Amino acid sequence: MTELDRLVCRFTTLNDLHLRMYGLEDEYLDSTLNIIPDQQFTEVRDPSYTNASEVTIADIAERATLWDGDKLSMVYDFGTPSRYYGIVREVYDPEEIEKFFEERDPIAATETAAIIDEKRP
Repeated sequence: MTELDRLVCRFTTLNDLHLRMYGLEDEYLDSTLNIIPDQQFTEVRDPSYTNASEVTIADIAERATLWDGDKLSMVYDFGTPSRYYGIVREVYDPEEIEKFFEERDPIAATETAAIIDEKRP
């Protein structure tokens, strides 16, 4: 999740001054995931939150049983909340992911996460 947070911040121009939290669908401060970026985690010190570096997208997908059409949301600036959504379009096997990257270039990528722009029919 730390890698995803870093990528989201890169393409949205958010920085560490923007408080943010990750959740499912339309969750706001009542997030069932309670995942916050690492630098916020050290400031908040609340055991109900999860440090982003301690959980992976695969963990979330397994815990929440994410499937096609489900949303992963990121809420920021809690006083005047704004949101970004990542929509699960397809679920791939690891071999399919390797083939997918051979055919398409990611917008942004790290070793364990990527953002892909793909037009759908």
